[in-house]
Amino acid sequence: MARSSKTKSSPSKAKSKSLSPKKFLFSGYSLSRADFYRFARSFIPRFQPRIEPMLLVSYYDSWRRSHIPEGFSKKHTPHLMCVYNSEADKDKMKYSRVFFPTRAISYEDENQCSQTEFCTANEADEARLNEFIKVVEASGGHLDIRKLSFGCIVSGRLQKY
Repeated sequence: MARSSKTKSSPSKAKSKSLSPKKFLFSGYSLSRADFYRFARSFIPRFQPRIEPMLLVSYYDSWRRSHIPEGFSKKHTPHLMCVYNSEADKDKMKYSRVFFPTRAISYEDENQCSQTEFCTANEADEARLNEFIKVVEASGGHLDIRKLSFGCIVSGRLQKY
């Protein structure tokens, strides 16, 4: 009788190690809630009466996935992350800022957040921003770059860039 070349490993022999969720340090641009509202309304169909800010996040995501102008790709339009001041605000879905990540690395410790290489825009970040502005303008919108701030945040979600 031939023996199988596959060996079964015993669950008891497997290393039991508790893995904490991996976190990432994202660098990118952010807008206040009010500035995001004005930005999104500049190219997303106008609704009356005033549309809820959280719904604009959904409309932005829908635009990003399927309504960008011909000649551009989704990679020119960053996904966005809502930033909350507290867990209570998160429960109420009341974001304070939206964050457009331009790059991400594995998060190791809080010292990374103060390193200028992560919290200062570089040429690649500025190039991504310029491509994004072209897509927004081709969609009939306007992004006031004076309202943007650059920084970094830590999150457990990693999106493809």
